[in-house]
Amino acid sequence: MGCIGSLAFSQSSSDKDSVINARRRDATKKARVKEREKLGAEAARLSDLELYPTETMTWGRGFSDGLAKITVNGKAGFIDLKGDVIIKPRFKDAEQFTAGLAPYESNNGKWGFIDTRGAIKIKPIFDWAFTFCEDRALVQIGQYWGYIDKTGAIVIPAVYEEADSFSEGLASVNFYDSSPVPALPKGRWQYRFIDKDGKIAISKTFDGVDRRFDQGMALVSRDIGYNKGAIVESYFIDKTGKELWVLNSWFVSSFSDDAIVVAAGEDEHGHPIYSYLDRTGKRLTERSFSYLSGFSEGLSVARVEWTGDMGFIDRSGEFVIQPKFDSLNFFFFR
Repeated sequence: MGCIGSLAFSQSSSDKDSVINARRRDATKKARVKEREKLGAEAARLSDLELYPTETMTWGRGFSDGLAKITVNGKAGFIDLKGDVIIKPRFKDAEQFTAGLAPYESNNGKWGFIDTRGAIKIKPIFDWAFTFCEDRALVQIGQYWGYIDKTGAIVIPAVYEEADSFSEGLASVNFYDSSPVPALPKGRWQYRFIDKDGKIAISKTFDGVDRRFDQGMALVSRDIGYNKGAIVESYFIDKTGKELWVLNSWFVSSFSDDAIVVAAGEDEHGHPIYSYLDRTGKRLTERSFSYLSGFSEGLSVARVEWTGDMGFIDRSGEFVIQPKFDSLNFFFFR
């Protein structure tokens, strides 16, 4: 069983920090609003502190398995597609359902899993937990990360300092190798790919993993030099670790409709412009834009660089809906 929706919902142990930081911002929002009010009513009114819903409320958002998380009086629960409350808001926090299970945070800060009726299926014994991806859930025990199956059994020991959810049978894991190397006498981070049994799946070690596997391709990186920090080159590999092609762009999106958004240079004012590459690294459109979204239902949001107007383009870069809008949203899959 895969993750929710698409690779846009891929999960990493680093996502925990994003959630914790959002909680901290929410916890101090009232105090910061009062500080803004001291500057005058207009400053308080224009403050982004008043945005609703809050970041913590939108963590784990969206319908999955027919249920969506809600937050009432600081507690998380779930509603169905009719809006009826199916699981009463009683948890400190929760995330989305996959394969009939959702991670939840108990009042003591430990994480476990509930079923779609709200019954506890895996006791809250973990320091953090993410949704199941391909029958494996990423969990934290102490400061390290490992994986459990749907019975709650630890199938890959928590020995990694960072890790990602599984995709196409593989997951990237990070650990710190303290063995000195000439360029980094104090050691370095090692990035590897493991299979669902925890075995090393690709013999090569990488300096970074930027995108997990999607249709047999993953984006990794290598350090090619040092000048007040690492100089990084990113490239795509297949599931054997073979290098496919080098990505010559400082920006890259995830694939959508077999295309990625990349930086294509700068306009005459020094602002970045963007185009698309296919899975072979071939550029799809000669024309560049000041903004591009990923494709959804065959169309992409694009902003014309010299006017700032927005419209929808097809894969050839031609406007299907002419650029005459100040802002646009995406077409979503149904």
